[in-house]
Amino acid sequence: MLRAGLEKAACFISAFLLVLEIILTGCAPLIPPEIMSAEDSLSAGNRLKSISSLDIVIDDPDIAARKKIILIVNSIINEEYSTAETKAALNAIQNDPDVSRDLKIEAGYLISMIETIDNRNKDIDHLQHKNSKCLNEKSDLDKALKEKESQVIELLKEKDDLDFKLKMLEEIYQKSERRRGLRK
Repeated sequence: MLRAGLEKAACFISAFLLVLEIILTGCAPLIPPEIMSAEDSLSAGNRLKSISSLDIVIDDPDIAARKKIILIVNSIINEEYSTAETKAALNAIQNDPDVSRDLKIEAGYLISMIETIDNRNKDIDHLQHKNSKCLNEKSDLDKALKEKESQVIELLKEKDDLDFKLKMLEEIYQKSERRRGLRK
């Protein structure tokens, strides 16, 4: 009887230690392998080959938050994300009291990164608009320059023509002066 009682106590202590280990390790051994492989792939900068592998039923809020973060990071890598929806999902993770602190911090980092990307995209759009405006101005200035160059060429031809006529008039004047000088 004593031995049976000791066996029950040993089983109880073993179960208690297993539960305590799970609680203290943050349920790390309970993370589905699909989630872990997706996290490994994304952390290496690769896109997920198939999102259907993540269609698993998840009861734990931490694992559900990890899945949301995986899907968000994948959409960012694929450049298929909506800023408002993404920020709303990440804010939901941050405001969920059942989600661990680490995942809330990770969600905050992602929000900061998305805002930075969004600001950079706005800067790029602004610079592209400015660049296209400058290119339009350049083409207008190039056209104006060509017109002015053709006007200068015409004026130079006119000047040459007038110089020739002036020279001819001077020669005529000099000849007439010589004739007048001979007549006197």
